[in-house]
Amino acid sequence: MQQIITLIFFLFAILSCSKEKKEIIPSKNYNSLEWAKYIHNNPGGEGPKNDETAKAKAEEFRSAGFQHYKNKNDMAAVEAYYQALDHYASAQIYFNLGNSLSNLTGRLPDSIQAYTIAKQLDPTYPDLDYNLACALARSGKNSDAFLSLQAAYKKGKSLEVMRNDSDLQSIRKQENWEDIVKGKTSVDESKKESPAGKMFGVAAGGGNSFTYFCGKAGDQSGRLVDEQGSDLRTGEWKMEGSSVHMHYTNHKGLKGIGKPVEGPRGPEYSKYQPFEKKINQSESVSFSELENRGLREIQGECPY
Repeated sequence: MQQIITLIFFLFAILSCSKEKKEIIPSKNYNSLEWAKYIHNNPGGEGPKNDETAKAKAEEFRSAGFQHYKNKNDMAAVEAYYQALDHYASAQIYFNLGNSLSNLTGRLPDSIQAYTIAKQLDPTYPDLDYNLACALARSGKNSDAFLSLQAAYKKGKSLEVMRNDSDLQSIRKQENWEDIVKGKTSVDESKKESPAGKMFGVAAGGGNSFTYFCGKAGDQSGRLVDEQGSDLRTGEWKMEGSSVHMHYTNHKGLKGIGKPVEGPRGPEYSKYQPFEKKINQSESVSFSELENRGLREIQGECPY
């Protein structure tokens, strides 16, 4: 009797383990990584298995979808790729799917997801990083786009292609974008607060009153120019934490000669002579204070 009970428990344990090991079939969502992994590992899905037949069927639908894509019928292409994914999932199918989805209005998020799934299946698939970067840039996700462009550049994608691709317009608006792609400057460093390439001040009746922070976007130091009418101070600026340190080392302008007379804007002279001298003047302000002063882009080259 004891042997029978032991045998029953043993059989029950085997059945329980078998149930636990049975793979759970995910819902058929073609833009789901769970479905992609399942159908990749189980060509043909449920039922009798014939991996090669399932893969051949998937390739048949993928090939048909690619023909639709070449004929600029992306809706039909997407439907054919979905049919392929009923049978098998590969990086090539999801790459092709991402390309067609990227051409359809409102489907960029799905395109990005398709490329992301393709990377999970085969991160070495040709042009995958680059096409993902293009979709991310078009979606306004430039930080992620830069990371994909860096990967594409390391795999041989040329900067010349990137310079002429309309999908990357938002990327090229950043002056140091090529350095970021090459890995010389990180994406995070490019986001640092900086007044480089900016100015504040106004054009007044008595002469211009402008301060210029020369440099390229993202620079943390550069040449400093302060223009107050005919007076000109120059020096260097440097970011120190969240503060901007300004140090003036040279001052030149016009000096009045003789006795002044009171004019509408203060003392005026009949004669002036130019002067230039070395100075040592410093000022530190927060970056937010500069923004409050009306910090804006310099139009054209930095003066003087």
